Amino acid sequence: MKMSFRKINSDRARLLLSVLLIIFTISTVLFTAHEMHHECSGEDCPICFVTQTSAQNLKLLSFVLSLFFIERIFKTTQKNKSVTFAKSVLESTTLVSQKIRLND
Repeated sequence: MKMSFRKINSDRARLLLSVLLIIFTISTVLFTAHEMHHECSGEDCPICFVTQTSAQNLKLLSFVLSLFFIERIFKTTQKNKSVTFAKSVLESTTLVSQKIRLND
């Protein structure tokens, strides 16, 4: 029973995180698009600062997500390779094939 409860909580947490990331991305893009042609007050324009910060946040988010997916792909590929290698070694290796002599 506990295993299913943990899985449900984990699934809910993943769903919540996904929804928050989607909302963050959409709101940042919409804000940037809306304020793209604002009346700039000069060098210390707060709208330009927020626009630049949100663009940097989007770049950082895309970098982190791409690293996550690359790591996931690498981990899956490595796991499959190691299982395949272990199967091939275990299936084809015998004492006779290794020419091991047992002197008891």
